[in-house]
Amino acid sequence: MSLTGRVSQIKITGPQNPDILQYSNAKLQLMINDSKLIIMLPPDNEIAYECYLNDCSYLEESSAPGTVECIHDRSKQDKWIIIDKQKGAVELLNYMRDYLQNRPPESDENVKQFIRALNDNKPDIASQIARLLAQNKTSIRLGLDIINESGNAPPAPPPEPVEKPLKLKLSIESYLINLCTDEQFEVTILPRTTINTLKQIVQTNVDIPSNNQFWYINREHLPDNYEFGVTMPTVNENTVLVLYISKPQNT
Repeated sequence: MSLTGRVSQIKITGPQNPDILQYSNAKLQLMINDSKLIIMLPPDNEIAYECYLNDCSYLEESSAPGTVECIHDRSKQDKWIIIDKQKGAVELLNYMRDYLQNRPPESDENVKQFIRALNDNKPDIASQIARLLAQNKTSIRLGLDIINESGNAPPAPPPEPVEKPLKLKLSIESYLINLCTDEQFEVTILPRTTINTLKQIVQTNVDIPSNNQFWYINREHLPDNYEFGVTMPTVNENTVLVLYISKPQNT
């Protein structure tokens, strides 16, 4: 069972992410059985980041329930800032907030961590938690996988590789800007994201119509079906992506 919703923006800061990770128009999925929270990006729901609520705490002083939700991932020392202006993930965020503020008893948490360690093939961690559960006389119910004819459980399929986001520089030019500026912004884009997707994100978040947006790399105009990391021209880390905003045409 899972809960899903779409939020306006997610920002993640932490020692492993010196540059703030920002995801706009992102889909959140919360797996109820193991409390995994997953960030998926349009258009193909690629997994960009994930954490477990079991490892998180709710930052009440930094949150505005219903609009801005802040959590701290203790395992990675990351801070998540989830902004839901359009109220597209109310049920998920309400569940997450209630879960973190009314955490289950510690014994239940230890059971979940024990099962997760078994699933992740981490015997040392599993044995440590098992000793703690034995001292507390905690009962555990485990389901067994169906075994094959040789008496061995079928191997789990290898995990899907997580694609590394492309880190680019964004320069914005517009008829609204009177003076030239060299200011550039750091952006993170997943491979195979199209220009059309970027146009829709900009239109949704800052109300700039897609037909007034023109995107360039090295002075080469990028069509709507251009895919980052796939289509020429190719991009590397710190490639400069230029967005030119044209003046609306009078009708």
